[in-house]
Amino acid sequence: MKHPKFDSMFQFQFHVNVVEYRNDGVWVATSDEIKGLTVEEESLEACLSTLFDVGAELLAHNHGLTEEQIANTALHTHVIHHLGHAEAGPRPNLIYSDAAAA
Repeated sequence: MKHPKFDSMFQFQFHVNVVEYRNDGVWVATSDEIKGLTVEEESLEACLSTLFDVGAELLAHNHGLTEEQIANTALHTHVIHHLGHAEAGPRPNLIYSDAAAA
């Protein structure tokens, strides 16, 4: 889903999936657009907090963004609630959240 008011506000935009695996009691954040991003935490709040820190580091190291460019970056998060188990192994300043059920 596009959000026109955000499109012109940020120099860079990345999409992140944040999935709640209820049977495992974990939240996992991954992105096909941010190289190396995999975050696992026990709560949504902790997952988002870690996502900001790790995401900024990965954008600098893996994508070559400067601090100024990172400050002009939006992470669009898509929160998904899942009843199953988390998959084993890693998958290769504004948050927009939309809830979906899997």
